[in-house]
Amino acid sequence: MARLQERPVLFKYIIDEYCICRRSILVGEFINALTRGGPSGNPAPIEMRAHDVQIYVTDMLVWLNKAIPVEKQNLYLLLKWCNNVDVDDHITDSLASICEGLCQPLKIRIEKILSVPSQATVLYSVVNLLRYYKKCICKIVKKGLFEQTLIELQNRCEQVFLVALQQQVNNMLIRVEAPPRDLSPTPAVNNLLAILRDMLSTASMSEGREVDMGK
Repeated sequence: MARLQERPVLFKYIIDEYCICRRSILVGEFINALTRGGPSGNPAPIEMRAHDVQIYVTDMLVWLNKAIPVEKQNLYLLLKWCNNVDVDDHITDSLASICEGLCQPLKIRIEKILSVPSQATVLYSVVNLLRYYKKCICKIVKKGLFEQTLIELQNRCEQVFLVALQQQVNNMLIRVEAPPRDLSPTPAVNNLLAILRDMLSTASMSEGREVDMGK
């Protein structure tokens, strides 16, 4: 590529073709990881655990978080001898282009999860997973459609979580019971406290991940 720097039209054409090729390969690998798994089924297809929302979302985001840095490294190796162009800009633009193909398969699966009624605590864990991995991935993919898709998915998940939480709380408070003589919490209060405890536990785990990421 260094020898093509003096021919910007051809240089850009080759970069564009490389991005198209890598986009197709990356999407294919993601779909295979979702539906076929690794060689001889090891690791198992990610969608085999789709019944467990937290594990399913985690596995998808972990896969993306591992695959995308490899694409960035490949771009760096392709352009590292170029000294007459802005290599960082080319890598940023090219990586954003390569990752565009991941938007649709990820968005379809996350939106399918959100379309099924779930407990507020489960949705809260998904919100935190998206928030954490969005921070990780957007440090690498700094602009483009994929970054925007992650932001939109996080916002959408937050909205669904708030609606589910409000509905769950309202259902528990339809009939407010008087406390017993010893003033111990009623079942409704215990249930609300359990929801709060689960969400605080999830938030604590998310904070721990972010602290580890910052080290």
